[in-house]
Amino acid sequence: LKSFVLASILFLSGFSAIAQCNANFIYTLGAASTTIFSSTSSGISPATTSYFWDFGDGSVGYGSNVSHVYSSNNTYTVMLGITNYDSISGAICRDSVFKSVIVTNVGSNPCNLNPILAISQGANGNVLFNCSSILTVAFNTTWSFGDSTFGFGNTVNHTYGANGIYTVTAITQVLGSTCFDTIIQNVIITNVGSGCSLSANFNNINASNGNVIFNNTTTGAIVNSNFWDFGDGSTLSNFGLGSVSHSYAANGSYNVLLVVTDSFLNCTDTIAKVVSITNASGQGCAANFMTTPDTLSGAQWFISTSTGTNPNTTYTWLFGDGNVGSGQITTHLYAANGIYNVTLIITTSSPVLGVSCIDSITKSVNINSVSCIINAVLSISKDTANPSALVWNAQTNYSPSTMSAIWFWGDGTFTAGFNPSHTYPAPGVYNICLVVEDSCGARDTACVTTNIFKSLNGSALMYTVNVYSNLSPLSVKPISKDLSNIKFYPNPSNGIFNLSLSNETKIAQIEVSDVLGRKILSKTMSAEKSIDLSQLNNGTYYLSYVMNGKVFRDKIMIQK
Repeated sequence: LKSFVLASILFLSGFSAIAQCNANFIYTLGAASTTIFSSTSSGISPATTSYFWDFGDGSVGYGSNVSHVYSSNNTYTVMLGITNYDSISGAICRDSVFKSVIVTNVGSNPCNLNPILAISQGANGNVLFNCSSILTVAFNTTWSFGDSTFGFGNTVNHTYGANGIYTVTAITQVLGSTCFDTIIQNVIITNVGSGCSLSANFNNINASNGNVIFNNTTTGAIVNSNFWDFGDGSTLSNFGLGSVSHSYAANGSYNVLLVVTDSFLNCTDTIAKVVSITNASGQGCAANFMTTPDTLSGAQWFISTSTGTNPNTTYTWLFGDGNVGSGQITTHLYAANGIYNVTLIITTSSPVLGVSCIDSITKSVNINSVSCIINAVLSISKDTANPSALVWNAQTNYSPSTMSAIWFWGDGTFTAGFNPSHTYPAPGVYNICLVVEDSCGARDTACVTTNIFKSLNGSALMYTVNVYSNLSPLSVKPISKDLSNIKFYPNPSNGIFNLSLSNETKIAQIEVSDVLGRKILSKTMSAEKSIDLSQLNNGTYYLSYVMNGKVFRDKIMIQK
C-alpha cells in the first residue's frame, strides 16, 4: 500500500515534468467480461514510455495496450499514468488521466457452437431448415422463421404463405447447460403461388492438387443464374447448367453452397454439401503460433503462424491465466512468471455458410519476461572519516534500468535525484524512504528509521545524510550537446551494433551489463566503430563507455 501511495504522489505531484506530454486512452468492451484499453497519449516516444493502469477495482496493469476482466457490471474510474524519458536531454515527463468506464458485458456467454445453417427451398414457399455444428456436442435449436412463427429441433420444415424476405434466427443450446449460440440469415421467398418446382443439386469430382470439378445437376425449371460459395472464402457466379472448377489451397472439410435462380418463374432454391479435400498442396487448416517477449513493457507477444486460413479467419487465444484475447497478432501481460498452457483456436469461414474449418493447438509457454520488477535497497551508516559524526552515509544499489529516484526524508520534504544530500532542521526520529522506478514502470520502496541528533561538540549543525550509489543511471549524466548524435545502431539488432563516431572521437573502454546489473563483457576499444554481441541472448542490455574522458551510458536490445 505504501508503494502505491508513493507512486500516486509520483504521478500527481508532477515534480519532474520537464517536457510536455498528455496521457489519454480509449476502451472497448470485448467478449466474456473483457475490457480492452489502448493508450492514445501524445507528446511521448513509445520506445521510452512506461504505462501504469489502475482499473478502479483494485487491480493494476502495465503496457500501452492491455485487457482486463471485471467481475461485475458497474461504472469504474480508470487511471492511466505515463512516464516518458528523453534519452538525449535526460528530461522526464509524467502525466495521468482519469475516465469513467461503463462495463456491461460481465456474464456474457463465452461459449461458441459455431452453428451452420443450411436452407433448402422447395415448391410454393416450402423451406427445409437444418442447423448443424462441427463441434461434437449435443444441442437443440429454437427457430424464429421471421413471419411471427416458431419451430423446435435441429431439422425443421416450414412453409411461408407469401413471397418476401424473411429474417430467420436459429438459437442453439448445448443440452444440459446454459451455453447458447445464435445464427441469423435472410431467406428470399419468391415461389409462393408460382408453381415453381426448382430443385437445386450438384455433385463434385476431386481432381489432383486440391482441384474440384462441381457439376450443377439442378432439376425442375430453367436455371438462369447460379451463385457458388466454396466454403474457403471464395465465391463464383455463372449462368445455366454445366460445370465449374475450384482449387483449394489447403486440406480440410468445406461447406459448399449452391444458390440457383429461375428468373422466368421468379423462384430460387439452395443446397449445401460438405466437400472433403485431402490432396491439396497446402497443410490444411492447422493452428500454430509463436511467442516473443516485449522487452519494454514486460508483456508477451503471440503471433499466429496457422496455415489454411483466409481473410475471414477468427483467432481466439486462451492465455492460461483465465484471460482471453483475439486477433492474428495480440499481446498479453502476465502478472507473474511461470509456465502457462496457451491455446489458440482458429475458425475459418465463408461469407455465406459460416464456419468451414476449426482447429486448435495448445503449447506450454514459459513466461520469464515479467522483468518489470525493481528492488529498492537502502542502508545508513556513520561516516567514519568524520569523528564529530555530523555526516552519515546512505548507500543504495540502483539497477541499470533505474529511471528515477525520490528520497522522502521523514520531515515532510523529499528530493528527486540519485545522489542527493539532506540536512535536518531539528533532532528526532525520522523514517527515511527511497522510491525507485524502473524504465518499464515498476516501483519499489525501502525505508530505514534512524535517530537524528546534534553533533557531540554542541554546534548548531544538524545531522546530514549524503547518498552514495553504485552507478550513475541513465538520466544522471546526459550526453552533452556536441556528442548527442553518437548512437549505437541498428537498435534493436541481431547483436552486431555499429557506432556513429567522428574520426576525432574515440571510445577507450566499454562494458556491457544485463538488467540485473551483472557485468557481462568488458572490452578495450581502439579504432573500431562496431561491437559484436551476437553471443548474448535476446533481451535488454546496458552499455557503459568512456569517451573523451567522460562516462556515458546507453540501452540496447538484441533480437535475433
